[in-house]
Amino acid sequence: MEEAELILRLSWERLINDYASGKVILRTEKDMENAMRQICMNVVAERGLILDVARQERHRGKVVDLRIGDMPRCIWVQLKFYHDKADWKQSPSMMNTVESDLKFAEGHGYTFVAIIDTIPSTSRVRLPFKLDWQTIEIDRNVFEEVYSTINPRTSPPREMRQKAILVNGTKI
Repeated sequence: MEEAELILRLSWERLINDYASGKVILRTEKDMENAMRQICMNVVAERGLILDVARQERHRGKVVDLRIGDMPRCIWVQLKFYHDKADWKQSPSMMNTVESDLKFAEGHGYTFVAIIDTIPSTSRVRLPFKLDWQTIEIDRNVFEEVYSTINPRTSPPREMRQKAILVNGTKI
C-alpha cells in the first residue's frame, strides 16, 4: 500500500501543478479522472514500478474513480471536481454531495478523496469535518483563456484562487 499511496500523492501534486499552469485542462470531473489516471500511470512508469491503475470499479457498494495497486493491497480514490453550487446544496432529506463523498471515505484507511473546488467563495453549508484545504492559484493567462467562462450556467464563474484537498479516510 505504501507504493500505491506514494504514487497517488506524487500524481495529485503533479495534477494540481499541471492544472494551475494550464498543462492539463479540467472542465469536468471526467477530465479530472482521465488526467489523474494518465498521470498515475506516468509516475508508476517513471519509478519503474509494476502497479495497476484501474478506473470505475466497485468498492464498498459504490463505483470509485481509481484503484491504484493490485487487489487486495490497493488504495481507492474518489475524485471530485466541484464547479456547480448545487454540489454544496443540502435539504432536510439529503446531505450535500461534498459531505456524502467525505462520509464514504471516513474511517477507511484504503480510501482517499481528492477534491478540487473551483468556486470556493460560494456560500455553502458547514461540513462536520475539519479539513486542511490547500489553495491553488490558477495562472492568470490560463484562467482568462480557458476557465473564466466554462462553468455551468447555474453557477457563479470559477475563481482564479481555488481550493483542493487529498485526504485519507482516517483523517476525516
